[in-house]
Amino acid sequence: MKWFNRDLVSFYTFVETHPLLTAEQELQYGKALKMWVNVENIREEVHEILELSEDAKVTNAELALSVGCSELTLERMRR
Repeated sequence: MKWFNRDLVSFYTFVETHPLLTAEQELQYGKALKMWVNVENIREEVHEILELSEDAKVTNAELALSVGCSELTLERMRR
């Protein structure tokens, strides 16, 4: 069996065993994803503002402060 056949079988098995999202869940997940994309864009902006080297990373504390939330909220959003 070729790799893509195995992958398709795995995909279909997964889909068959998990319920579809409701319309409300799709909207919630879409909003959450859009919010996280905005957070990641802010992370890039903070990186530039702080003039960090390419290897340096913006800390969660710095990002939370820039976004206006707690580090815990940021962690929950990431998950």
